[in-house]
Amino acid sequence: MKSNLLVALLTCCTIFSLLGQGIQPCLPDGIIFGTQASIDNFTTDYPGCNAIIGDLTILGNDIQFLDGLGIITSVGGDLVITANGQLQRLEGLNALDSVYGDFAIASNPSLQTIEALDSLKFIGGNLTILENPVLESLEGLDSLSFAAGNVEILYNEGLQTLTGLGVDSIIGNLIIQLNPSLSDLTGLDSLHCVKSSVDILENSGLLSLAGAGRFHRINGNLQIASNTSLVTIGDLKLDSVFGDFSILENNSLENFLGLNSLSYVGGNVEIEDNPALNDLIGIALDSVIGNFNLINNGSLSDLTGLDSLHCVKNNFLIVGNGSMSDLSGAGRLHLVKGNLIVEDHDNMTNFGDLRLDSVLGYFLIGANSGLEDLHGLTSLNFVGGDLTITQNSSIDDLLGLDSLEKVGGNLGIFNNTTMLGISGLTGLDSIGGFLTISGNSGLQQMEGLDSLEFINGDLTVDGNPNLQSLFSLVALDSISRNLIITGNASLGNLTGLDSLTSIGGNLTLFNNENLASLDGLDSLQSIHGAIQIFNNAALADISALQHVDPQGITDVIIENSGSLSNCVVESLCNYLANGGAASISNNANGCNSVDEVLTACFVAVDEPNDGSGIVLYPNPTSGSIEIKGLGSNYSSINVYDVHGRRMQSNSSLNSTIDLTGMQDGLYFISMISGEQIILKRVLKIQ
Repeated sequence: MKSNLLVALLTCCTIFSLLGQGIQPCLPDGIIFGTQASIDNFTTDYPGCNAIIGDLTILGNDIQFLDGLGIITSVGGDLVITANGQLQRLEGLNALDSVYGDFAIASNPSLQTIEALDSLKFIGGNLTILENPVLESLEGLDSLSFAAGNVEILYNEGLQTLTGLGVDSIIGNLIIQLNPSLSDLTGLDSLHCVKSSVDILENSGLLSLAGAGRFHRINGNLQIASNTSLVTIGDLKLDSVFGDFSILENNSLENFLGLNSLSYVGGNVEIEDNPALNDLIGIALDSVIGNFNLINNGSLSDLTGLDSLHCVKNNFLIVGNGSMSDLSGAGRLHLVKGNLIVEDHDNMTNFGDLRLDSVLGYFLIGANSGLEDLHGLTSLNFVGGDLTITQNSSIDDLLGLDSLEKVGGNLGIFNNTTMLGISGLTGLDSIGGFLTISGNSGLQQMEGLDSLEFINGDLTVDGNPNLQSLFSLVALDSISRNLIITGNASLGNLTGLDSLTSIGGNLTLFNNENLASLDGLDSLQSIHGAIQIFNNAALADISALQHVDPQGITDVIIENSGSLSNCVVESLCNYLANGGAASISNNANGCNSVDEVLTACFVAVDEPNDGSGIVLYPNPTSGSIEIKGLGSNYSSINVYDVHGRRMQSNSSLNSTIDLTGMQDGLYFISMISGEQIILKRVLKIQ
């Protein structure tokens, strides 16, 4: 808006200035020259017309010379010179000093030079030089010191140099693209600032960016991409890029020497798909405001060159750099405020001399097939999001994470096939989300989680066929959601969970073929969800669940555990006696149905002979109970459930109690005689 207003004001001022000089502006609706004759007759057809108010278009197959336009000094609108098959030179525009709109020189297959534009001092819009295949230089634009719009130099096959482009600042974008004969930026010697973005793209002959030695500031983005011959940055003195800084797909680029002055990038830094890039020497950044991407640079062996970097204020992605051996070279980096991803490096063995202490987002260490340990992460004490360690096929343990105290999200250790243990997490005391240890086929023990007291999510131990012990979880006292232990063929018991008192969700144990007992859960007092135990062929003992409060249990499934014959556990008996939902089947006799378990529970808890001579019959019952041996001195008979609620009150004259309308479960029959109370148990089942 400000640029358009400026151009309009300048146009008005110019018209009044010309009128003051006795020059009559003309052609407010513009003019199109389509033939050589129309150019030759211009001064005759429009006598004294040297300041065209509207657009000027030169477009004609037979146009060879522009001499008839020699008196034109300014164009108030756009100037377009295009599709003139025979035009070789622009002689005739020698007096032109101002174009207040866009200026485009496009698709002129015979145009060899634009030297005749040497009086041009001002362009109010975009300057576009497009598809002029035999144009070799920009000589003729020497007097142009300012471009109010974009400068676009595109698809000029024969352009060898930018010599002649005298601009010192560009308000719009600078785009240099698909000029295959251009070898450097010689000609941009005067340019010091671009107030929008710079794109240097697909110039296949470009060897370096030498020639723009005064260029120090870009207010927008800088993109240098797909310049297949670019080897070095050259003598660039760039100190600030306020947008994104992108170096992409430059097949021959080896380093960043020439960028030593660059100290500030306001957006993302993207260094991607540069297969010859050996190091990052030349990048002097101390912080990155946006994301920092180092992706698919096949020759990059470490982070040498990032010696000044101390903070990435968004995400840091280090992915697919095939020769990366470690992350040495970024020894001052201590904080990543977003996510950190280190992924897909076949030759990376460790993290080098990294001094990273905090990642505020998630941290992914994945598919680094050569990674042996996590040395280099010894200063890391906090991960604010998820920490995921997955598919690192050479790692033995987690040594190097010894200082880590808190993971704010989930901790996932997945599919690390050679991992034997998880030593290295000894300082970790809390996890804000899930802890999942899954698919680590070589994992034998979990020593290393000795300080972990709280998991604010699920604890899942799944598909670790050689895992023999959960021993290192000795400090864990509560899990806010589910405990899931599945598919661990070598696990014999749950020793290691000895301090666990509370599970906020389900207890799920299945497909652990050698799990013989639940020893290790003896301190467990509350489960606020279902008990799901199935397909554990060797399981014979669930007595460790005896202290669990049955009121928190929502469902019980005990199935397909062929060695389990005794399910008489106080917590389970009380839950079933109160009519809790359950499915018990395909276990050994004695624990093969809900009725079997309830009957066994009743026998196990039946009171000893109290000397009263009172007997309840039948017991268990499906409805009615006869009280035998009841004397006349008993004043009342009451029925209570396992929670102490009185369900019935009967006269002592009635020796039969009917429980037909009541739920299945365990009930207490209270008979009062004076100050004496006789209490009997009865089990109601269908």
